[in-house]
Amino acid sequence: MYIPYTDIKYYEKFHAYAEKTLAVVNELVDKESFFISHTDDQHFSILAALHTSEENFQLTANNRFPLDYSICQYLYRDGYSSLTFHDTMDASMTSELPAVQQLNVGCYIGVPIKLENGAVFGTLCAIGRNPGEAASQDVQHLDYFAGILAEMIQYEYDAIHDSSTHLYNEAFVYRCFDHEVQHAASFLNVYYIDIDNFKYVNEAMGFYVAEQLLRHTADRLKSVLAPDSIVARIGGDELLVVTSETSSSQDAEALAERMKILFETPFEIQNYEINVTPSIGVTEYPRLGDYVETLVKQGKLAMEAAKKDGKNTISYYARQMQSDSARNALVANDLPKALIEEQFELYFQPLYSSSGETVTALEALIRWNHPAVGLVSPGEFLPLAEEMGFMPKIDEWVLREACRCGKEFQETYNRNLRISVNLSTHFFTQSQFASRVFEALDATGLPYESLQIEITERHMLKNLEETKQLLTFLQTSGIGVALDDFGKGYSSLNYLRELPIQTLKLDASLIPDSLERSADVEFVHNIIKIAHLYQLKVVAEGIETSEQQQMLSTLGCNGLQGFWLARPASVDELKRRILTAS
Repeated sequence: MYIPYTDIKYYEKFHAYAEKTLAVVNELVDKESFFISHTDDQHFSILAALHTSEENFQLTANNRFPLDYSICQYLYRDGYSSLTFHDTMDASMTSELPAVQQLNVGCYIGVPIKLENGAVFGTLCAIGRNPGEAASQDVQHLDYFAGILAEMIQYEYDAIHDSSTHLYNEAFVYRCFDHEVQHAASFLNVYYIDIDNFKYVNEAMGFYVAEQLLRHTADRLKSVLAPDSIVARIGGDELLVVTSETSSSQDAEALAERMKILFETPFEIQNYEINVTPSIGVTEYPRLGDYVETLVKQGKLAMEAAKKDGKNTISYYARQMQSDSARNALVANDLPKALIEEQFELYFQPLYSSSGETVTALEALIRWNHPAVGLVSPGEFLPLAEEMGFMPKIDEWVLREACRCGKEFQETYNRNLRISVNLSTHFFTQSQFASRVFEALDATGLPYESLQIEITERHMLKNLEETKQLLTFLQTSGIGVALDDFGKGYSSLNYLRELPIQTLKLDASLIPDSLERSADVEFVHNIIKIAHLYQLKVVAEGIETSEQQQMLSTLGCNGLQGFWLARPASVDELKRRILTAS
């Protein structure tokens, strides 16, 4: 652990404590001057000093000297536990030093201030103008108080650093920002950076790798920033950059683009090659805010807007985001009572045969009819539900309601329509998951073979073997399993071979716009052929044009889904317009 000299001005309690320490040392050690220093490879810096005589030694707080100017260099560089010189002019180690010659240092007693990791922060010293003996207890006194100072310094360090990555934390940002503004910074930019899909890295590769990813990210960011810029961790996967190197909004945009480009090269950590992207929110002082609290909130709102725009993008704060934030707060506050007051509703999006003429299945999609704000999309409230721990309850409601509707559709239209349900990892990984599924089927009367559970790669990150066992158990009970969003994130073709699934759903991002993109078409065709080798049915999602429909049908897809064929519809609309027609 290394503490730069520039950080010490942010140590709120240290300076007063240092002065009190010197006052106590003065009562115990019979010398004329006392000081506490910070040392590094280049400099020796006075942090606090006390002189008992009117003649001072030019050693005052905030004075800095070259390291080799002082006797303290030996405590820092050579590992001495203490040094005592009764006559500095007569000792070969000290007689030629500038501090001894120019400041008339006659005698010296010094000890290092060592941090808990063994690093030397600086020194605690007592000096006299004339040669003189040291009392037998002097070194012990200094060493005792150096230990207490080290504890105080460690406390101050911990207060402004993240404990895992040792990056600066949010408290440091607040202290530093106030200092920068007070010292006439006329323009500051704040960049709020969220690492997309960081949670997947944490789950798949472990906590240590995820924390190292943050450190490596910070190091890359520093490579394009001015030396006095701040990079701090302010959340699990969130970094904050504060810099004064930009002087206009155009400069700020250019710097944000340079930051984004840094993520194009994979991170190599512990034999992992990790590909992640950033969502970056940008705001600026003083045009958009005068206070650090305001700017951090603005940066976060802009970052959240970037994530909503599809991630891996940059968003600039706009005043409208404040009202959006107020809406989010209202939604979060009302979410717990939405189930109780029956505000949720299921919509269904049809899956069609390869010809696009026959509805073969219905995918259940939740919607929230909020009494005050109207229809709330799942993309808006499901992340909040996940954060608040409500997902298992919502999933259980979705499962039971989907089964109930499915049974009603079968009886009304005398058709064996399959109902497809997406369930969260929180619900899927519960020990009672299978029994909850069976209870929903038994309670509604929907045949087991009429239900399909859609899973994504997230469901398998924690324990692939347990996932395989659970899916096998569902399959033997007659329940279908589909691998959803294939081609999004870290999808592996090994899943097609290893997992007991019946259906592969190709993510919309894989689907080419047209036949002219021949390489993309061939890539998708190969995936379809491999899936068919393992006796899997293939459904293409995100069909938005007739050309895509014809192309995917020709390539061998067994099923099609997308807005071109049918948008998600309420139960009433589904009955009136889609099921009757098909």
